[in-house]
Parts: sequence; C-alpha cells; structure tokens
Amino acid sequence: FVLVVTAVDQYGNAANEALLDGDINVSVSNPSVLTTKTQTVGLITYADFESATPAGYSSAQTVLNLGNSSDLGATNWKSGTATIYMYSKTSGAQASFEVKVADNSKVDTFTLDQPQFAIAGEKIEIPFTAVDQYGKDITSASTLNAAGSFTNFTVSGAGVTGAFEQDYVNNKPKLVLDATGVTASAITSATNVNIYATTSTGKQVTLTVSLQPAKKASVISAVADMDFAIAQGGTTSLEYDDISVYDQYGRTKKLSDFTAAGYSATVALSNGNITADKTEVNGTDTAVVFTAPTSVNGVTEVTLTLKKSGADVSGSTFKFNITNVKLGEIADYEVADIAKVYADNTMTQDVTVKGLLADGTKVALPVPAAESNDYYTVTDATYVDYNNGTVKSKAGINFGSDSEKTYNIVVVTTNKDKVQKTFVKPVVVSNAAP
Repeated sequence: FVLVVTAVDQYGNAANEALLDGDINVSVSNPSVLTTKTQTVGLITYADFESATPAGYSSAQTVLNLGNSSDLGATNWKSGTATIYMYSKTSGAQASFEVKVADNSKVDTFTLDQPQFAIAGEKIEIPFTAVDQYGKDITSASTLNAAGSFTNFTVSGAGVTGAFEQDYVNNKPKLVLDATGVTASAITSATNVNIYATTSTGKQVTLTVSLQPAKKASVISAVADMDFAIAQGGTTSLEYDDISVYDQYGRTKKLSDFTAAGYSATVALSNGNITADKTEVNGTDTAVVFTAPTSVNGVTEVTLTLKKSGADVSGSTFKFNITNVKLGEIADYEVADIAKVYADNTMTQDVTVKGLLADGTKVALPVPAAESNDYYTVTDATYVDYNNGTVKSKAGINFGSDSEKTYNIVVVTTNKDKVQKTFVKPVVVSNAAP
C-alpha cells in the first residue's frame, strides 16, 4: 500500500522525491496501526519518498510506502485508524491524511448441517454457512483455514479428520470430513463423529454426525454400453465396469467400486440362442463376451447375480434379454463417424457399423476380417487401410503445406430385402503427433 503525494516548490514546479526526502517531516498518530517507510543517512532517519506507478495509474507518481514497523505490506497490520502528518521544514506547509485499516475477514457466524450420507471409507461433505464480521459470506477456504478465523475447530471420533477445501468450479469453500482411512471392519454400526467450532467472535457451534458402516453392493441395477441384439455370427461384450449396483443406502455405484471387497457377478443363460465365454466377471476377468451362433436364433434371458467372496448375495439378481437376429430381420443400418487417424501408420480407429431392427433396436454385427461379409462391405481409401473393423493411415501421403488430409472410405450394407445402402465416411489423417 502506498500514499500518493503531490507537492510543488515555491516556483510552482513539481517537487521530486529527493526534495521531499530532505524537506518533509512525516509523523504518524498511531504507529501501532501503521508507519511509513524510512531511510537513514548517517545519524538522521527520515521518510523515504519514491517514484512508482501504483495500481490505477498509468504513469509514475511520488509515493510513500505504508506499513508497520516490521512489514510494509498488509500482513502484519493491526486494525484501527492512523493519521499521517507531513510538515515542510523550509516553508511550514502542512498536510495530513487519515488511514483506516480494517481487520482481516474472520468467521463471525457459522452454521453446520447434516450431510446426505456419512459413510465409513469415504469423504463426506458437510453443508455449512460462514459469515464474517462485516456480514459477508466467506468464499475462500484459505480464509476459513487461516489462523484466527476460528479459535477452535476440532473433528473427533472414529479417526475422521476434517478441513475446508476450495471448490474452484463453484467458487466456494466446502467442509470435507475424510473417513477414507476408516476400514469396513472398524465400523460395524453407527458411530458418532463430532465437530466443535468456536468462531473468532466467540460463537460456539457443534454438530454430531452419525458415521455409517462402509458401503456394500446389494443388488445389480443396470448394465450399459452393450448391444441387446446380435446378428448371427456377431458378438457383444459386457464390461465389469459397466455393471451398476445399488449399495445398502440406495446409491448407484459401479460394481468395480467393490472390487477390493471381493465382489463379482455370475452369468447364467436361459438357453443356447446366445452363448457366453465365461460364467463370472470380476476385477480380473473384466468382461463377458456374448455370441450369437449361426445355427439358431431367438431370445435368451441373461441372469446376473452378485457374489461376494464366493457366495451369492441374496436378492441381488438382475435379468435382461439378448436376441439372436437373422440377416432377414435387419431393416436398416447406421455407420458411426470415424475418429482421426495419424500418419505414423500405427494408430487405428474403429469402423462401427450397426444393424437396425424395424423398431429401431441396434444390432451388433459380425466384423469383416478382410473387407466383406454377408452384412456389409468396406472399401479402402487411397491412403486409408481397413482391416478387421479398424482403419489406419497408409504410408506415402504428401501433406505439402497441409497438416491434415481427408479420404473417404465406402461402406455398402445389405438389408433383409437385399436392398443395398451406401455410406461414405470421411477419415481425417493428421500429420501431427498423436
């Protein structure tokens, strides 16, 4: 912080810093609040005026730095009012300026509310409000964590700790209790965690949070990112991470959230219209591949059941159907856009072609190992190579001054009525590093 000083000599000319240093006596009425910057020459100490460009000014000004005896910034200032007096030894001219120093923002009013969930092994966000002594909401976690904001802030019980963290997305602080170190075996029933806080103005706040036992997978609730219809000879995969479950608190989680606790899912099929390559998926065998045999068709019911440490979890099953589809049932097709490939000739991108039933259901299709099968044919572009469901760039592209080149591949499909449909899909080849 600086005080901008304007002074002129007896001839009306602006007085420079050197003239002010030698002529102006400076005193402060309340040096416990602030003092001014000084310099000592020989045995004489006097105010040290300087040239600087303060915030809000476009050119250099004559300034006097303000602070206190140990700090010319603001970190050690005390709140209060001080008057700066200036007196010219040669002319007797006088000036004064009053400075009011406000106290740093500190917590005055603080409230705590119960969280939606407080579960062992997790982080818990505690709803709260914090208002400073000036009636303003505190929006900085660093202010709340700073010394002096609270005279006491304590979290106790079950080994849980707590601190304020900054939510930069929403520009507000949040109070987070960290119970990630509390193991499932440590808390088998509800255990109290207490928060004690005393604000800088002496207001006391307490909250008791009931910490519940660690989450358990209770029932499979959904599967995602797979096809529920497969053309004969085709496959679809169900990843371990795409199985959703409800825990005992009704929250939706991924089955993979429970890998460390020994959970898996068993797979059972109602008939042979669909086959599966395994009967269980877990954190090691991460996916089950379903195949539609070419000799049969129709619907198969799939039953998934949670298993923990080798034993089925009662009431945890989830059922869904997969249909084995004949070519004669496919009404139309769709071809997804193809992601960018690069001129290093190694990175591949998928060419995803799906069949469509009359009701719009998507059908997983067999992928041509070369370029053609009964469902569709893929034709390479000049500098784009297709192989087994993927494309990559070919060597020899002359980019010239361009960073990218675009080439079209052609996908020709055949539907149930033997009607062919042509899709032209652009493939962008980049000369940049992937």
